[in-house]
Amino acid sequence: MNDWLIEIKNIAGGKISGKIIVAALDLHVAKQKAMQECRKYLSGRRNLYLEAKGNGVYKIVSDLEDVGEIVIRRLD
Repeated sequence: MNDWLIEIKNIAGGKISGKIIVAALDLHVAKQKAMQECRKYLSGRRNLYLEAKGNGVYKIVSDLEDVGEIVIRRLD
């Protein structure tokens, strides 16, 4: 089990940003945990998904609208 740093940026029109550390087996599970965290702040949004930008950076998209960004990095 590895520790992953998840940086949440510009959620809810730039009002919410933060960092959390989660324990996950791999990147797939870390992304699932990141989405669970984002859903807490974007509860009114539907059809949330991540779109890769590169180097661990992902856009959060809801109904084809960019609603935030997250960065996922494994801590060694």
